[in-house]
Amino acid sequence: IYPSRRRAQRRHRERWRRRREQLVTRLPDQATYVYGDVVQLAAVAQPGWTFVEWGGAVTGTSPTAQITMNKTETVIAKFEQEEYELDVNIVHNGIGAGGTISLSPLKSTYVYGDVVTLEATPNLGWTFGGWSGAITSPNAETQVTITGDTVVNATFNQIQYNINVDIVGGGGEVTLEPEKAFYLYGDMVTLVADGGDCFNFDRWEGDLTGSNPVEIVTITDDLDISAIFTQNEYTLTVNKVG
Repeated sequence: IYPSRRRAQRRHRERWRRRREQLVTRLPDQATYVYGDVVQLAAVAQPGWTFVEWGGAVTGTSPTAQITMNKTETVIAKFEQEEYELDVNIVHNGIGAGGTISLSPLKSTYVYGDVVTLEATPNLGWTFGGWSGAITSPNAETQVTITGDTVVNATFNQIQYNINVDIVGGGGEVTLEPEKAFYLYGDMVTLVADGGDCFNFDRWEGDLTGSNPVEIVTITDDLDISAIFTQNEYTLTVNKVG
């Protein structure tokens, strides 16, 4: 039994259900259709979303489909929001741990458009060297906008400290134990002042004070130290006999 001409001319209204911000196009794009009209459908996922499948009057996983109108139809386009990972690699240029990284907000996964604040906090004796990877910045605090799986590198550099010892008084010597080209934060160094036979150690000046010829310093910064020596003076007594 063929439908009557009047039924064939009946216009059918098509209802669409879409996730927010997703787009489904139809061609031809009309408010209503007549019996036998073929409508081309295309599901266009917005950034950060993936088209999953059609439901209702249309089935399949291809983002394009078609439907032949012979009655009022409902088509469902299912989209799924993508989740992305943010990986932060910490590079320690030195011995030990150079610092820590904090993320705000801190989540296991992020979605498209999330803005994440990253802050680097160096440990004592270290400096922050900068960000690389998805972002490039020398600042300890920066932001990254998530548009996919993201990898960020944070570099910390260990500070190398020097001990400069100046001998004042024309003689004497100062030995350091251990004696190294540079020192690290927290190193303990013993300084020994020795005037030998000709000089006498008097005192320390600068970043070290006191009169003890043996001192132990803990490194927290560069040190400029003066060791003050005085020359020994001798008296000669001559006794006359007879």
